[in-house]
Amino acid sequence: AHDEGARGTRKDLLPVGSPAQARHLAQLILRHAEPVTTKPPRQARLKAPFSYHFLAAGHDDTVAVATTGHLAKTTVWARLEKLQSVRFTQDPVQRALGLADVHADVAGKHAHVIFRDRPAARARELLDELAGLSRAARNVSGNARYGENGVHGTAAVPGS
Repeated sequence: AHDEGARGTRKDLLPVGSPAQARHLAQLILRHAEPVTTKPPRQARLKAPFSYHFLAAGHDDTVAVATTGHLAKTTVWARLEKLQSVRFTQDPVQRALGLADVHADVAGKHAHVIFRDRPAARARELLDELAGLSRAARNVSGNARYGENGVHGTAAVPGS
């Protein structure tokens, strides 16, 4: 996980470490286990021959996670309550292959989770699914923070 400061420098959470250490640290900080991830279909190899072996993404009702990379594997986690927008994109090569991307942008950060090269029909479903789960997660988070009557208080929220 990384964040970019005002000068655009990377601030890695774990600059050097094993994948198991990075996964453990992310789960510890987010207080949530990694959701099941899936790879894009085989035709995505035609579009992304050098990164296909790393491409994977998944979500549950609390977090979205995506793995990308050409030579080095990078995994990005995002809590659904922090998503600002979810969008569908499709370039001409993806259109010819029947693929599309779904971008989940995090509010206030230069980070986003990208479900790369998914079947176009599944990408459209995923767009609606992530938007709905994000709204629901914000409602749960807001109700826990401010109470049902809008009064500030504390409450335990599962998975937060």
